[in-house]
Amino acid sequence: MVKFKEWLIKNMTVLIAGTIGAFVFITIYGTKILNPCYTDWLMSGGDLSQHYLGWKMYRNGDWTFPIGLTDQLAYPHYTSVIFTDSIPVFAVFFKLISPILPNDFQYFGFWGIFCFILQGMLSAKILQKFLRKKSFILLGTAFFILSPIHIWRMFAHTALAAHWLILLAIYPIVYYEEKFYKSKNAVLIYGLLGILCSSIHLYFMPIVGMVLCGFLLVSMVKSKKIFESLLPLFSFLSMGIITVYLLGGFASHASAGGLGHYSFNLRSCIHKRLSKVWK
Repeated sequence: MVKFKEWLIKNMTVLIAGTIGAFVFITIYGTKILNPCYTDWLMSGGDLSQHYLGWKMYRNGDWTFPIGLTDQLAYPHYTSVIFTDSIPVFAVFFKLISPILPNDFQYFGFWGIFCFILQGMLSAKILQKFLRKKSFILLGTAFFILSPIHIWRMFAHTALAAHWLILLAIYPIVYYEEKFYKSKNAVLIYGLLGILCSSIHLYFMPIVGMVLCGFLLVSMVKSKKIFESLLPLFSFLSMGIITVYLLGGFASHASAGGLGHYSFNLRSCIHKRLSKVWK
């Protein structure tokens, strides 16, 4: 109990920042979308409908291996839940417990408030390294939470609202001396990031990868151990590739068909195949 109180006091600013994130989310989007049985807001067309219908089709399909595939979208062909942007890590988890869930079930509201909370907590944790006053930390946190692109992404390209992944990638750079001078810790956190990025949205792989390059540079300069400094990169890439494989990202057998053949570009008039037309 004493240890918990100490932990609570030590992390109070971070917890308040997370609470601010939740408050901002509810203020902007309301509480109705947090109802897992309320799905009407997802069927207004556009990307939101794609995300939700991708989850519905994935949920209704049989389990396969790789586990992220479904034949419900383009039977008899299989499609990975990665490509419907349905937040695969949530889709797989909720499919596991699907038998106890109601027929109409959505997790995108949960995802939204989850992103806002983590955006607040991780930004506060990073700012704690540079600022002493709690009021300044919380003020700085507000800029991260209220970032226009973060708010806009939330229910446009929902999976891409996970800006906290970028903050989590920055965290080891900021706290290198305190926690991540040991390669083991860096390998673990960037391995986890590889799993998360590839199971949330693949766009985060190159984004977080660029931040990781910054960490590698810091590690090489300070530790003077080149091979050991590269281990987090191997961890990040290997975990990312394995996760994509398990989610069926490499299972597509789509054909290019007439790509490059049924087309007409500026050089086609003098192309050898059409030269006889001009004779």
